[in-house]
Amino acid sequence: MHKDADNTEQYQDRRPEKPIPLEVVHQDDHLIIVNKPSGMWPEGGPTAPPSVFEQIKDLVPGSSPTSLYPLETPVSGLMVWADRKSVV
Repeated sequence: MHKDADNTEQYQDRRPEKPIPLEVVHQDDHLIIVNKPSGMWPEGGPTAPPSVFEQIKDLVPGSSPTSLYPLETPVSGLMVWADRKSVV
């Protein structure tokens, strides 16, 4: 984090060089809960390594994941995803 000229705090973009492994905490027919590490984009970003969204699509072929509880890129923690919008 750094401060701009007007003294407001801004997060620096710290994209990792390579993909970050995603830990699946729970998965059933409708939901997938993952432990998102700090620095991983939840739903992609310009020139970012695979996001949580992209990795879930790879884990659950044919899914259209929807985040039920979003976390910003610098934040780590559990994210709950539905495997398709009809679950929401």
